[in-house]
Amino acid sequence: MFKRFVSGLMLTLLLASVLMLIYNFGQVKGAWTGTVYIRADGRIEPLDAPIITHDNVTYFLNGSITSSGDGIIVERNNIVVEGEGYTVEGSMASDSKGIDLFERSNVTIKNVTITKFYFGVMLYGSSNNNISGNKIIDNG
Repeated sequence: MFKRFVSGLMLTLLLASVLMLIYNFGQVKGAWTGTVYIRADGRIEPLDAPIITHDNVTYFLNGSITSSGDGIIVERNNIVVEGEGYTVEGSMASDSKGIDLFERSNVTIKNVTITKFYFGVMLYGSSNNNISGNKIIDNG
């Protein structure tokens, strides 16, 4: 009787473990959704955005971004945004910007794919910016 109980318990635990493993492997983590702000004081908002900095000068994407509005709004001058090969993807919303550098200077944007925005990169009123090594495709 005891052996049957232990065997049944072991089988139940094994089945539960296999189901949990299948469930975890079956989940696909999608891109983060929303608009990322690099504020004038160097802060990143919101806090869970897939971008990090250690010195408030170089900002690294550590995940892709999807947005129904703007992708990344830069409010700080003299910085580098390193895309690390990630994608910023919009939904072709009217007047949306993949990366907004409105009135920014000395900002470098590199190694990011920017796609499906009305404006891939907005440079209005900006100067001395460097946009290089990016894939800016399928924008308005």
